[in-house]
Order: sequence, then C-alpha cells, then structure tokens
Amino acid sequence: SLRQVPGAFDRTPHRVAGRSVTLDQIEQSVLPAFGDPRVYFALGRGAVGGGRLRSEAFAADALDRQLSEVAAECASRPQCLEVDVPGERLRVSPIFSWRERDFVARYAAEAPDTLRGRSAIERAVVGFVSPRLLDTERQLVGRNTFRVEFQPFDWTLNDLAIRPGR
Repeated sequence: SLRQVPGAFDRTPHRVAGRSVTLDQIEQSVLPAFGDPRVYFALGRGAVGGGRLRSEAFAADALDRQLSEVAAECASRPQCLEVDVPGERLRVSPIFSWRERDFVARYAAEAPDTLRGRSAIERAVVGFVSPRLLDTERQLVGRNTFRVEFQPFDWTLNDLAIRPGR
C-alpha cells in the first residue's frame, strides 16, 4: 500500500505544471476545480479501492469519454459498488462519502424522484450508479427499501491488471 510510505501523500512534493505540490494538495485544490467527481475514481490514490489505473494518459480532448469509462468501470467493481439484492443494500466506496459535497452537487438530482426522502449522499450514489445497474439492481432501487453502506477502502497498491466485475 502507498499508505505504508511515510509522507507519500502529504510531504513528498512533485513537480506538476511548473509548480511543486503534494498528492494531497492535488486532491484538495486541483481536482475539485474540474467540477467532476469522476476524477476521484480516475486517480483513486493509487489503490485498488479507487478506480483501476489506465494504460493511457488522460487527455483534454478525450477527458469526458475517459471519465465516463472510469465511472462505468467503477460501477462494475465490488470495490466501488456491490449490490446485494437479497440483503437490500448497496455497499459503496467510501470515496463517495470522502467527497460527498462534490458527488451531491453533481449526481443527487439524477436520482429518481421516489428517493426524495433519502439523504443527499444516498441520492448522489444512486444518481451516479443508476445508468449502470442491472435490471434486478434497478428494481431494488425502485422499491426504495435498500440501505447504503460505505465499505472499507482497499489500500492495496493498484495496478493495470484486469479485475473481475460483478
């Protein structure tokens, strides 16, 4: 895990766009400026609990497509979303709660009106994953009997290996 490297996030500076910044500074000041919370899954702190690393660089002219692919891939991995239909629960990445304000601002309004009584972050999670749910999962959300649980983050070092989806 990258977390085992002292100061990897908060003390080790990297030269980016002509300035010296830490990984925490990038996450706290650069990424929010994109106004798109999919970027948090795109980078994922270099851990399995985030999005899979890509074998291509992110590029301005392809960024929306790339982030859409990241979101779709995220929703197919149990580290991001695990839907337990019999148990009536959505187990989701803690990235949603860590960046709650960003996800709520972008995705809460995309949740079905039937979820109006839910918390803003629950609506945001559903808004983010709904387009990628299987029919049985969509039915669970439609019944509005599910609970949302934030699963522990998997800090195992990420790699380019393909991991099975759901």
